[in-house]
Amino acid sequence: MPLSMQAISIIGRLHPEIFDILGTPTAVVGRYRSRFDQVALNPQPLPPGPPEALVTGVRAAAELVRLAFTAHQLGVAFDADPDDWCGTPPHVPIPWPYPPITQDPDPHPWLVYNLGVALGLELSASVWSGLRSEAALSAVHDGALSYAQKAGEQSRTL
Repeated sequence: MPLSMQAISIIGRLHPEIFDILGTPTAVVGRYRSRFDQVALNPQPLPPGPPEALVTGVRAAAELVRLAFTAHQLGVAFDADPDDWCGTPPHVPIPWPYPPITQDPDPHPWLVYNLGVALGLELSASVWSGLRSEAALSAVHDGALSYAQKAGEQSRTL
């Protein structure tokens, strides 16, 4: 049986935090449900969030740690190839068609992605430090840092 507006207002007077969960029946008060609600009240543009490549790198590192932990719990071997997880760009043996690309995007996507992988593995080091696959995860961590350093050096020379 649904509650009437009078019952909801009585409950709301006693426990106003219920409107944070249910939302207010008459107006937008308290916390916003989404970023769209914030924009609806304030027409100024929202500041940009973190770069998508960084978020993707941290999520990939979290998935890698989850897979390593699952393999440890199941007692199966786990080996991670750093080239699969660190996103090395392909090296084309033939030159690119004219005109040549002279500038990389800013921020460089491979640099930011690899920094995200390294950051995610560094933040979760206490989780995977005692696992059987610790050597594989540290190799991915070191590979992500070296690939990020190479991408940073390449973007500085152009």
